[in-house]
Amino acid sequence: MNIENVNSYSTYRDYVNEFCDILENEYDIETDDDPHHTISMNVDSTKAIMYYSYNMKILQHSDSEPYEWEIYVEDDEDNYKKVIQAMAYATLKYDVTQELSERGLLN
Repeated sequence: MNIENVNSYSTYRDYVNEFCDILENEYDIETDDDPHHTISMNVDSTKAIMYYSYNMKILQHSDSEPYEWEIYVEDDEDNYKKVIQAMAYATLKYDVTQELSERGLLN
């Protein structure tokens, strides 16, 4: 799973699928007591979120609308890097959660 290789919608979907494979196989997300916490912790610790330069790759290639902007960004926020990082985090978390749901691993 390498965010550096994401340069299109299809490579982004491959990235999300690999992410979900790891959660499914290494974390047994299907039987996890708090799968959404596990997803959040894993998304938050990815290079894609930790390094600003990769945040735009997520936002450019996802078909999710990051409405979470209003949740994660304080009023009158002027730090665009924080805003973009928050959007990338919420978008990747949503995409991973949606993929795991489509696989029947989340209720």
